Amino acid sequence: MHALFSRRMIIGLALLVVLALNLTLESVTHLPVHAAPARASMTLSKVTGPPTTTLTVKGSGFGSSETVIATFDHTTIVGSTRTSRLGSFSLGITIPATALPGWQSIQATGRRSGLTASRTFRVNTDWSQFGYDRAQSRTNPYENVLSRTNVSRLTLDWRYPTGSLIYSSPAVVNGVLYIGSYDNSVYALDARTGTKLWSYATGNVIYTVPAVAHGVVYIGSEDDSVYAVDAKTGTRLWSYTSGNLIVSSPTVANGVVYVGSEDFNVYAFHLPGKQP
Repeated sequence: MHALFSRRMIIGLALLVVLALNLTLESVTHLPVHAAPARASMTLSKVTGPPTTTLTVKGSGFGSSETVIATFDHTTIVGSTRTSRLGSFSLGITIPATALPGWQSIQATGRRSGLTASRTFRVNTDWSQFGYDRAQSRTNPYENVLSRTNVSRLTLDWRYPTGSLIYSSPAVVNGVLYIGSYDNSVYALDARTGTKLWSYATGNVIYTVPAVAHGVVYIGSEDDSVYAVDAKTGTRLWSYTSGNLIVSSPTVANGVVYVGSEDFNVYAFHLPGKQP
């Protein structure tokens, strides 16, 4: 009798263990599975340029075979395309002609998935050398802030005193103003605030206008030399001494910097910043 009772208890306990295991497995089986959230990303073939610049936007991680809308500054639609089966796309866009200078956002949004990605693009209307371009046209075709109707309302934002007279005109590139002074130095100033970023002293007065190309500032001095200076740091990369004063402003054309000297010669320097 006791043996039979014990056997039944053992069988009962075994059934309870099996039942408990079954319930445990069911609870494990039905645990919610949280998939990693999708992450869309994009790249730009160019990160700076004037209004009407054309560039390519490439994206990945969007929904499969969905329409992606590209916008500029969150408001202006600049293009749309359809993603691949894997959620990638490539789209050519044009920066609007009305885009104002400064950092702007380019965004891609999946119409069905709602996934978005964005990158910043710097709109510039640079004036990088004397007379604007190699033809010295003195006209910036990308200017979209000043016009004949509002130029009379300009007011002073800032001023910066150098150590002497200024006969040089400024060059403005990527938000930085470069200008020479009769105190022998070339200056780099924040174009928005007038804050001095750096200055570099030559051996005599500077009458010429800087030319800026590929991250290098080229400036002629009346110490008979032309200088190549790092546009970000103001560090001299090299200098070249001609036979007389340099009062001719450097001009950049087709990857070459040209500058004239009072020694009756014209000198050519290969970009970026290499001596002849």
